[in-house]
Amino acid sequence: MDNLKQILDNFSFSEQESDIYLASLKLGKAGAKEIARKADMSRTSAYFHIEKLVDRGVLREIKGEDKTYFTAKPPEN
Repeated sequence: MDNLKQILDNFSFSEQESDIYLASLKLGKAGAKEIARKADMSRTSAYFHIEKLVDRGVLREIKGEDKTYFTAKPPEN
């Protein structure tokens, strides 16, 4: 994972964005609360970085009936 973090750093990912992305990769389809817990950060901070990653096209937002989920695009994309 350290190698992937270095690659993400080369693409101007912040440390928090890298943590969110890697947590999302591990979790698959997950809500912001689960991603925040896996990335070991507050839910408020996670939402901020998740939205930035969605805007960059790295995370995909999936709106369910009662909850919004996020999934990471594979690193090779």
